Amino acid sequence: MTRSRRIALAVAWILVVLAAVLDWRIAHISDVSKPSGKFTVSHEHVSWPREKSDARIEADVWTPAADGKIPLLLFSPGLGQEPSAYSVMLADIASHGYLIVGVAHDTALQNGEQFTRIAGNIGRELSVVLDSISAAVAPSLLGAADLTRVGAFGHSLGGAAVAVALYNDPRFKAGADLDGTVFGEPVTLGVRQPFLLMLAKFTIFDSKPDGPPEFTPDNDQLRIHEDSMMAHSPNAIRLTVDGLRHMNFSDKGFRGGFVAQFPEAVGLRISAPRTVEIATWYITRFFAGETREQLRQAPFGEVEIR
Repeated sequence: MTRSRRIALAVAWILVVLAAVLDWRIAHISDVSKPSGKFTVSHEHVSWPREKSDARIEADVWTPAADGKIPLLLFSPGLGQEPSAYSVMLADIASHGYLIVGVAHDTALQNGEQFTRIAGNIGRELSVVLDSISAAVAPSLLGAADLTRVGAFGHSLGGAAVAVALYNDPRFKAGADLDGTVFGEPVTLGVRQPFLLMLAKFTIFDSKPDGPPEFTPDNDQLRIHEDSMMAHSPNAIRLTVDGLRHMNFSDKGFRGGFVAQFPEAVGLRISAPRTVEIATWYITRFFAGETREQLRQAPFGEVEIR
């Protein structure tokens, strides 16, 4: 056997072993664990008439098997996503004793439409949904909601909409944005309620503007929008997560083959299960009223808090 053939065989064996290891890691990453809270959770899709309209409100509801009134959290998904696309994370959060209503929005992006306008429309829709729950127009399973403890959280553009909802509606006692650029009034005027902003840490692969970043309402550069909101929001907490992958909050992060999950397998990004673990830990404690200092006790080396 020639030397070049021996080298080729050795390289082939190394690639086979590497592929086997990565396949094992990917299979391990893709495991969907049971909810981490103490309550079992039921999931149901519901719809009900929108007041003064022929349209209907469509939502997915995750209900913990808890006694008495349950804190209510409205969830706003990312652009073009359905609430059911976040079932792993939302069931996990609900298992800690939160009644979650994931609201389906009509978020088809029209040519030339501005993110600021879409976030504003969705934010106002969250108030409409809360109106109907408060007026007992919504399905009876939402009767367990404690309307004195209402919050909202969202992913991506849904997180931006939550900031708008808090700005407009004091009934939302707190809100959280999972890796979503902020748009609209909250950027320059902030929000008064407690607000949790979870963002991915910038990497060398992220695009950066040529020259100093410039503020424009519909185009965030180097977190100018978020920096401004934080400066105007006295009760906001900012989390920066190293290795966070934007869609790993959704169920998409639990699926996919070798190429899709390669970054997690080799440690370049944190996995979907780890992302959900981090999100659940912070979301459940934040809405329970824990302070910034208490949240600093989190067991996650990937997360910086300020």
